[in-house]
Amino acid sequence: MQTTLLQFAGFQLEPVVTRHPCLINALPLEILMEILAYVPVASRVYTRVHINPLLLPEHMDDTANDDEDVVLEHTLDRAKRDEDYGNCLAERLLNHGCARFCSSRQWNFLSVLRVCRLWGIAARACPQFWVAIANQNDYTVERSLKLSGNLSIFAGGGTHRWPSAVTVLRTLQHLPRIRTLHISSSSPDEHIISCIDHLNFYFKAHGAYLLQNLYLDFSGGRDRAQWPTYCCINTAAWTQQSLPFLEELVLDTVKLRSPCALISPSLTELTLVRCVAPWKTTEELLGTLERLPLLKILTLAETDHPLDLDGDA
Repeated sequence: MQTTLLQFAGFQLEPVVTRHPCLINALPLEILMEILAYVPVASRVYTRVHINPLLLPEHMDDTANDDEDVVLEHTLDRAKRDEDYGNCLAERLLNHGCARFCSSRQWNFLSVLRVCRLWGIAARACPQFWVAIANQNDYTVERSLKLSGNLSIFAGGGTHRWPSAVTVLRTLQHLPRIRTLHISSSSPDEHIISCIDHLNFYFKAHGAYLLQNLYLDFSGGRDRAQWPTYCCINTAAWTQQSLPFLEELVLDTVKLRSPCALISPSLTELTLVRCVAPWKTTEELLGTLERLPLLKILTLAETDHPLDLDGDA
């Protein structure tokens, strides 16, 4: 997989007379589909976002030796690992220009659709390629839900935010096959705050049979004095009262009512931040922890503890 962006006049390579065959395209379509199925899993791959050349300082004004412009070694190493590093005017004109003036973003795995016609056909015919919901925009979300077929899906997370509240609600309609669900109203996702009131509705209408990782952040990106109303989760009315595969539960600014099906014996990690916990006494808290034999990580941050926790009991 190779991509080269030669953006500026004068830096294009000389025409190549001898063309080398693309051997990967000689593979059977089924094998190419199998290869592309692993591409969306590459969540830690980043690419450079090059600065507008007009915003660069004059070459003679380069102050790379000034303390404020010195590039830390770890910053430089991280930047060099990004795809397309150094392929810009900043790097050609200024010392470590790409690391100093350009930024990085998560690589868009949908770029493989534009490599060639064959790769586009293979990706669209491969349901595994679409199981990580591409939430770049409303269209990519809808296409992922359709082309992933009946396979389990991973919704949200990564550096791409939900494009709209509608896409969140549309995805929740596929709750029975969701394995990972990440919904956040924190900055810059305040635009999906309206979907909070609908969350319980979808869990009442659909079972979350495969749910393994659940992240709900309804802090709204505000400080403690400006917290929004808690998102109240009442699992007593949910279709499914047991979540046997739920391993990781991370909640922020959520009010849980007891009994809570989310506190599943299968949990290995439980994080409650600015939440109203489903226990009122220390005895109830300890009883809850006793029912979590697989729990490895417990985090309670800015969450009120039982009033009797520091008492003689």
